[in-house]
Amino acid sequence: MGEYVLRTKDLTKKYSKNTSVDGINLEIRKGDIYGFIGKNGAGKTTTIKMIAGLSSPSSGEIELFDGENVLDARKKIGTVIESPALYPYMTAYQNIEVQRIMKGVKDKSVTSQLIDIVGLQNAGKKKVKNFSLGMKQRLAIAIALVGEPEFLLLDEPINGLDPSGIKDFRELIVKLNKEAGITVLISSHILSELAKFVTCYGVINEGKLIKQFKADELSALTAPKAEFVVNDPQRACAIIEDVFRVPNIKIDGNSVVVTGFVQKWDAIQKFLEDNDIIISTVNKSGDSAEEYFLELMEGDKKQ
Repeated sequence: MGEYVLRTKDLTKKYSKNTSVDGINLEIRKGDIYGFIGKNGAGKTTTIKMIAGLSSPSSGEIELFDGENVLDARKKIGTVIESPALYPYMTAYQNIEVQRIMKGVKDKSVTSQLIDIVGLQNAGKKKVKNFSLGMKQRLAIAIALVGEPEFLLLDEPINGLDPSGIKDFRELIVKLNKEAGITVLISSHILSELAKFVTCYGVINEGKLIKQFKADELSALTAPKAEFVVNDPQRACAIIEDVFRVPNIKIDGNSVVVTGFVQKWDAIQKFLEDNDIIISTVNKSGDSAEEYFLELMEGDKKQ
């Protein structure tokens, strides 16, 4: 069991008669890159604000760093929530310096180090108002890293970025996670991009946490499968294993299910039929990650 950076218990936020977050139980372990996925208005930002202490829960509990005092634990958190709060007429260096002084970090070399970490060395004296969106996001992350946080909360940070900016952002987050050991919660509705680098997922819809799972579980859940409904599943399975050397195969009732190896499906079907195996049906399935998430968010709790 890994050390928990965050656990919530029945975390709820109500506004008058509306429930924005409805009794969710998040679990994030040290070293995770946690993809927090949901449509706009699903409750992602409200949840992140409660974790960061920018909004008070209506009910429920937030546990940080395996039960540390919440106020002390929040000093270990860096945040980029909604639009980054930057000084437009200052340079990147000056923006980071302001945050360093405000946080009481005495080491002045920190600012230059952070400029290097996020790749803004060439920004020079350029004012932030003239930055691209990607540069602003990098600067926002640099500011969030002042004070050496152990946990980053990033709310929709890739919104509006072009493909190159998204790639640069992804590489930066992976670098911070691997080299600095920073745990990351990143919310987004751009599912295809998150699937490239997160290690686990939480799916939220209409304020409710539908499912949490690891990245390797997603691969298994969305892998293409061929189900051969046959008259003799034991013999069919033995033939497929012996002739086609397919490792991911199982018997399910009257069916033989082959996971992956899509290029062999037609050959398997023909070979079985040539060897007197009667096939009544062949069912082929397999979703993209995006299709799977959309089905979850539409209420299809597919396992």
